[in-house]
Amino acid sequence: MSFAAEHNHTLASGPARMFLRCNRKVSLAYQNFIVDCSRANIGATRAHSLVKEMTGSYEDVGATVSYFKNFARDVKVRIGEHDSDKILDKFRTKRKKTRNSFFYDYKVDKNGHLTGLFWTDTVGQANYDVFGDIVSFDRTFRTKKYHMVFIPFTGVDNHWKNVTFAAALLAKENYKNFKWLILTFKKAMGRAPPCVITDQCKAIKKLWINGGYPRNIAFVGPKLSSDKTFVSKLKSAVYADHLSTTDFEERWRAVIDEYKLDTNAWLSELYDIRDQWIPAYFNDIEMAGLLRTTSRSESSNSFFQHYHDSGDTLVELYSSFESAMDKQRLRTAEDDRRSEQIPLADSLMSIELDASKIYTL
Repeated sequence: MSFAAEHNHTLASGPARMFLRCNRKVSLAYQNFIVDCSRANIGATRAHSLVKEMTGSYEDVGATVSYFKNFARDVKVRIGEHDSDKILDKFRTKRKKTRNSFFYDYKVDKNGHLTGLFWTDTVGQANYDVFGDIVSFDRTFRTKKYHMVFIPFTGVDNHWKNVTFAAALLAKENYKNFKWLILTFKKAMGRAPPCVITDQCKAIKKLWINGGYPRNIAFVGPKLSSDKTFVSKLKSAVYADHLSTTDFEERWRAVIDEYKLDTNAWLSELYDIRDQWIPAYFNDIEMAGLLRTTSRSESSNSFFQHYHDSGDTLVELYSSFESAMDKQRLRTAEDDRRSEQIPLADSLMSIELDASKIYTL
């Protein structure tokens, strides 16, 4: 109705601008940036710091870190209880767009709750066709939100690097769920791998029995487990994939006799299942020497951990998985490019020049 000049105040400037009500809404550009950062496991606080460095100051950012954190929280709230529906819708759309080259399957319990989820794309299937002679299969981190275990299927490419064929989530680690997962993997890939490296999980062992090297060496006692000479002799029998089964038997017996371990229950149990984990028993399987232990899976797990946050929803977890695969496949492309470069010759001999054109680095 009227204007009273003495009741006016100066306009907000500098740091005060970010606290104005009009700046409490995170802009669309910032929203997209927060979501993109989450795919790389960068939280809202770090995202806010990155925006500050790009814009020059916190005043130029406008919104405070609290607004960034609130938006990230609201994303999870919007996904809410429809998380599993959203991820399945995403997979259906992806399969339709790729004309069924993207494969996925899932299982639910009697209450309709998601208990198993498996997926692989055309690149993963193609890699399995080439590098699927042997697969490292191991459980890794659990999602804090749903307590589902993440399981990547890992192999080794021609650059001696990990390559992911497929991935899955399981609610329970039991025989029934592992059987479903393995049969689904076989259905997606068209064949089962000749050899699988895994740990000593009994539920898995009933399905795929080719295990990795049991590294719980502490079961021989604290004194021997820290004895470098003993460990070296034991490994010379276990790790040497060029040995015959007879050579292995002789080396193993020599170690057992020397250190008087005939009564050690752990070693006796491992010896009884030697055909399931000793490399000498897999000499007839091509490429079996590439994956002697589950260390490949552990390396793969560590890789995916960098893209995973414990509070991720299923939608966010898969989004982070896609980012991780982009990184892995970019590395493969770089390795391919480098391997195809023609090396500088050390001599003018024709055999060296010819070899440089035939063989990759």
